[in-house]
Amino acid sequence: MRWRLGAHGGRSRNVETHGQVSHRADGKVAGLPGTSQDITVAHNAERARRAAEEQFRAYVENTAEWVWALD
Repeated sequence: MRWRLGAHGGRSRNVETHGQVSHRADGKVAGLPGTSQDITVAHNAERARRAAEEQFRAYVENTAEWVWALD
């Protein structure tokens, strides 16, 4: 599960959590063991990549010139 976590100073962090609910013998929840990882840097990089891709796509779709990409 991915979610945003509010931090000090009004900043927020993007977090990814993996876990599984454990139950007692009577069926009640005993806990939620798992892990959480700060993915803010990766999340921001993905947003920047998408924005650059959109900008490039808009340029290509709206230009009358040929655009070539060489690798």
